[in-house]
Amino acid sequence: MPLSGLRMAAPAEPRQIFQAGADYRSHVAEIIVSGREPGDTRSDDELRRVAEALMDERARTGGPFFFSGLPAAMCGPADDVLLPPEAAQVDWEAELAVVIGATAHLPADRPVPGARRPGRPGNSARYVRTGGCMSPLSADVHAHALVPAAEALVADRPELAQARAEEARGAGPRSAEVNREQIGQLMPALTDPQVRLAAMDAAGIDVQLVSPMPIHHYWADTDLAARYASAVNAGILDHCAAAPGRLIGLGTAPLQHPGLAAEVLSRAVGDGLRGVEVATYAAGMELADPSLEPFWSTAAELDAVGNAPTLPGALPALLPDNERTGA
Repeated sequence: MPLSGLRMAAPAEPRQIFQAGADYRSHVAEIIVSGREPGDTRSDDELRRVAEALMDERARTGGPFFFSGLPAAMCGPADDVLLPPEAAQVDWEAELAVVIGATAHLPADRPVPGARRPGRPGNSARYVRTGGCMSPLSADVHAHALVPAAEALVADRPELAQARAEEARGAGPRSAEVNREQIGQLMPALTDPQVRLAAMDAAGIDVQLVSPMPIHHYWADTDLAARYASAVNAGILDHCAAAPGRLIGLGTAPLQHPGLAAEVLSRAVGDGLRGVEVATYAAGMELADPSLEPFWSTAAELDAVGNAPTLPGALPALLPDNERTGA
């Protein structure tokens, strides 16, 4: 096909445009003047002096000026440029953009293997991280995985049946039924990391924080709790090992045994998990219970993160008797 028959399109179709500039002193001053807040009684000259002083300080310290752009403004070199009806004067400028490197980075400058934006033009391009610039990655921090080997440890325990009955009473029969249906539909993604990664690609998710299903079995005795937590945490580590840069794991800890919970947390972080997920209510204790101080102290020392979803099974214990309707 001859080149004359080709049309050059825009290089990308971004969902958002985040820009940084260091030499826009007069331009920024005009933006601040024209976009004054309602009720601001300062004159244009006063606002301009404030803006220029701001830009001078940023030039002195090396701090850029950040501003957003409209994705709809992205166009190809031969496309018509649509102007807003209120535009009385149109300015233009020429810019040169250079892509350096080929790896996307987290804000902490950790490489993310395979990070990509499915279904969008320019997929093979990667983004450059410069000092102070925001990472373009999208992250999902609420995702779960199920570890069948761990659940097998408690499957035949009568305490499990009692806990499920309590959960159904707290959530209501219809809600419990919907939950069971959803778990069945989601089971492949909850257990198979390749199914999870495919779903992430389809949704444009680069990084996911994966925590266990919020069923911590806080009724378990010390021995069972230790074995269950070990199995869950090993399963999460194995699940996330399928894509180390994209799947970041959280484990579990037996809060009903605070000393053991601290040990489990320390071991989990040492093995490579980022922290643990906990419930908002465990074995008759709220998270502020003084007996949990060893656990929280360990978490602070390890700089471990946590996730605390509210569990339906905790609701009956938290509600007054006259509100335990089960509806």
